[in-house]
Amino acid sequence: MRERITFIYEQIEVIEKANETAVKELAEVKAKNVELEKEIATYRAKDEFVQHMGAAFRKNPSGGYISGSVNFFV
Repeated sequence: MRERITFIYEQIEVIEKANETAVKELAEVKAKNVELEKEIATYRAKDEFVQHMGAAFRKNPSGGYISGSVNFFV
């Protein structure tokens, strides 16, 4: 009986270590996901506007520009 209890405790330790590893990996993946989402947002923002002579023109999906979407930069 003691051998079985010892074996169970050993298995619990193995499972706890595996859980700790999985939690660390999940945290790393979540952090990387946040970084990648920020990069995507940056690329989308760059592609959304075209700057020309101090003004930014918003593109529409068909490749033209949305009227009334001019932003001026100082």
